[in-house]
Amino acid sequence: RSQALKGLASDAAEVEIAKGDGYTFITFRDKVFFDGDDWVMRDEGKKMMDRFAQIIKPCAKAIEQVQILGHTSQGRPDKKNNISTDRELSAMRSAVVTAYLQKKKVIDPARLYSSAFGQFRPIASFDTPEDRAKNRRVEILITKTGNIEQDLDKYYEQVYGETTTE
Repeated sequence: RSQALKGLASDAAEVEIAKGDGYTFITFRDKVFFDGDDWVMRDEGKKMMDRFAQIIKPCAKAIEQVQILGHTSQGRPDKKNNISTDRELSAMRSAVVTAYLQKKKVIDPARLYSSAFGQFRPIASFDTPEDRAKNRRVEILITKTGNIEQDLDKYYEQVYGETTTE
């Protein structure tokens, strides 16, 4: 599975994979799945999720949870997004990816979770377009059965190091 996941990352420069003790953390940056201000999954994103489903299928019984985490970024460095549309966009994005994976029937739906953070878990500043693009992402956190679960902040520290938080 580890080699196959690395192949997933080599397919797109906007995919990063981090592995730790009992977990795998995958970050899909910016426009892998969605166009700006949209939650309709792009064809490229569907192909990526098809490949992801094939990769995890053989080891599905060893997976405790698959968490899909949706994030947005501030549109401008000096102005926060509208709270409702920001939260709704990130929620719809994580829900769309979760539902797409569920339709693949490779893992028990009770072990699929979606969460939305809007702009409030940035991994970069909002100062430049490049940094704002880093904050627009969908992450997948896979934990193994029997793994001691950590607080999400602990996973973030291990994957990203120190992050910019509010």
